Amino acid sequence: MAEAAAQNNWFVRQYTSFAQYLSDVKVEMAKVTWPSKEQIRTYTVVVLSATAVISVAMGIFDFFVARLVQVLFQTVMV
Repeated sequence: MAEAAAQNNWFVRQYTSFAQYLSDVKVEMAKVTWPSKEQIRTYTVVVLSATAVISVAMGIFDFFVARLVQVLFQTVMV
């Protein structure tokens, strides 16, 4: 009888569900192969370098597009 009442109790179902979720997370985290410190350093350098290169390229592109728009508006306004 008490077990049937516990199954109908929303709080008990939520706690049980959350406890099962945490158990599943623990099992999955044990399967993860974490990168080494050297791999993390390498990946960080790659990401930062790519970000810098793309930022410079976008800045140059923006500069030329702004100049083009400026020249076009000067031509139209005259």
